[in-house]
Amino acid sequence: MQETPGLNRPVKASGEGADPTWRKLGPTRIKLGLGPANYAGQGAAFAQALTQAHPDVSVEVVMNQLPQSFDYPADVYVNAAGLVELDVQLEQVKRVIGRYTHVLVDAFQPLFGRLNGNSIQGDLAALRKARIKVALLAHGSEIRDPARHLERHEFSLFRDAPEGIAEK
Repeated sequence: MQETPGLNRPVKASGEGADPTWRKLGPTRIKLGLGPANYAGQGAAFAQALTQAHPDVSVEVVMNQLPQSFDYPADVYVNAAGLVELDVQLEQVKRVIGRYTHVLVDAFQPLFGRLNGNSIQGDLAALRKARIKVALLAHGSEIRDPARHLERHEFSLFRDAPEGIAEK
């Protein structure tokens, strides 16, 4: 796990010339953990929007990284290959429990590595017991119906998917 404490990694501004940032996890009423998939770098954009609109919110953006991942802005980068290792899983538990009041979990990914399974469902009991409020964010292939996508889009990527993928 690589942390970047105190570092404000900028989100690219869209035509405004400024590099906006988000309020890092700190002494606010709401302490939000956001991630860990962050496939399209949306974590930083959400963090920026939330902290600009709500002064009582601070955020820690987390990204599980694979070698082929893009380097999107985040506060914490976790080597995704290590998520099966108990010491890495326990690091994630320690980072979340007692620090966050809320989590926004994207792509149904677990927060504690593979400690409780391959989806956030396995982590929910521990989060509930720690009184951490949980919201799920789904916006891509994790909610897309391949058959309907094929019907609507002539150039759907599912047309070139390996056999059996579109049926899953």
